[in-house]
Amino acid sequence: MKTRRFLFSLMVFGFALGGDAFAKGGGWQPVNGDGYSVKMPGTPKWTTQNHKSFIGDVIEKTGTVQTSGGTFSVSVTDIPGIGTVFGGDILEKAKDGLLKENGGTELSFEKTSLAGEKAKVLTYQNVGGQPFGKAYFTLVKKRLYVLVATGPSADAKSFSQFFNSFAIVPE
Repeated sequence: MKTRRFLFSLMVFGFALGGDAFAKGGGWQPVNGDGYSVKMPGTPKWTTQNHKSFIGDVIEKTGTVQTSGGTFSVSVTDIPGIGTVFGGDILEKAKDGLLKENGGTELSFEKTSLAGEKAKVLTYQNVGGQPFGKAYFTLVKKRLYVLVATGPSADAKSFSQFFNSFAIVPE
């Protein structure tokens, strides 16, 4: 249960968020993290959480940017030891956690690719129909990447710019 709770917490949006990058003219900028790069619509606020689980200590790092058009976040979690044996289950559990945390309703959850890696993409609606959300989940070796974009409606251009800019980079 603790592992599920950890994976669910990957998508927590309740941390302190920065100002509106678009309003301040910040625009899209590259962000480099643990084994990845992505473009975000401003400078992300970073949080780090250490979760204790039956598979060992699990550290989650999340960067989030909130704008007038939506919220964009990228999370990376190193899964210790036996945790990667669960593969697809990890993606499913992370998806379930995102929906639970946000009170969301799954519209679709499909196989896809992200940065050339096998992935799953979730499209969901939050309670009351707003905001709309889209999330990509991929497990590369022992690292789980989760990208989430939410907004008052499906902002195809901003969402695509965010998701399509994601790349796995050698460390």
